Amino acid sequence: HLTGSARGIPSQVEKLVRKGPVAREDAFVSLYGSLVGDGEWCEATVPAVALLTESLLEARDPDLVLMLLADAIGADHVRAWLEPSGETASPEVAEARTIIEAVLQEVLVFTKPKRGKKKSKAVTRAAATVVLSVLPSVSQETIPILRNLAVVDESPVVRASALLALGSLGEGDEAITTFLAEQRATSGLVAGAAAVSLFRQHKKTQLGDLEPSLEKWLSWPAPKYWEDEMLPWFGGHHTWKVPPMGQALLALARHRKVEDELVELLITVGNDSTSGPL
Repeated sequence: HLTGSARGIPSQVEKLVRKGPVAREDAFVSLYGSLVGDGEWCEATVPAVALLTESLLEARDPDLVLMLLADAIGADHVRAWLEPSGETASPEVAEARTIIEAVLQEVLVFTKPKRGKKKSKAVTRAAATVVLSVLPSVSQETIPILRNLAVVDESPVVRASALLALGSLGEGDEAITTFLAEQRATSGLVAGAAAVSLFRQHKKTQLGDLEPSLEKWLSWPAPKYWEDEMLPWFGGHHTWKVPPMGQALLALARHRKVEDELVELLITVGNDSTSGPL
């Protein structure tokens, strides 16, 4: 079900963009409930997406606006992340995506390490990659940008986010498969994200192939939602949701119908972990 009032969306967007930190947080929660809820489509989403895109460049916390856009497009971007690349979006989703694609260059501004002379926040750059991940029709332009971010950005959260976006946009692309496999040789969160993305992107990759990198993915000490290094994926921006690492694996396992294999693998990884069961 959806919460909040659709009629109050314009005033909530105003609060999200221009008010103080507490008001922005409250507006984010309200808008998320109104536009995304439990993953249902809301008739107010298309006009809300238009309002949010118009306000993006002036927002005090653009990461919050970007996260709302990504989640609203797919009525929870986890669904969009798992959506088969050749599947046709519903007319409502297609319209909302078109609105964002029209301001793609503005979204791309937030992937850069600086906006003007000011250094951008890692969570903002990461949130921008989430938006790119749900815009498959412009992937020819965005995939090279994501590949570059996955290698050169100073933040492991941004590099991991770029890999997660590639895992969806590059489905079946052998060059992306090779790239993701190479990134598994990195460390920590980035190596884990590469493994999860490879499982999403490459149908021949089996869940058991993830084991060497799975512990890195699950054991990453995720910061609190208000910290700059937060991973804005899989509900990671909500303290009341399942931690994003487990959410990603669970969504993938359900998508591939290998839930039992996931349980067995988690037990193995937990028993093998030097820090004890995960």
